[in-house]
Amino acid sequence: MWRDHRSGPAGYREKLSRAGFGLAALGDASFLGRLGQGSEVRLRTADKELTYVRLEPIGPRFLRKLDAFLQETGIEPHVPGEEVLAIPASRSG
Repeated sequence: MWRDHRSGPAGYREKLSRAGFGLAALGDASFLGRLGQGSEVRLRTADKELTYVRLEPIGPRFLRKLDAFLQETGIEPHVPGEEVLAIPASRSG
């Protein structure tokens, strides 16, 4: 696993082990091991990983699209599942 630092001041790349990546990105050395065994990743966790490797988080765009879908269809947020979708209680309507 490579973390690209070319846009940083030193302009270097560092090679991390699976445990090193999990620890550096999420504070969880066993994250990639569990992922490889079929664990699921929540949106917030995916965004932390993407931010760590300097990629755009997917959560904000997904939640905007979900909000638009719910408004268009009239479906209540609890139908798809508030916890799974990480919808704050103030937006659950």
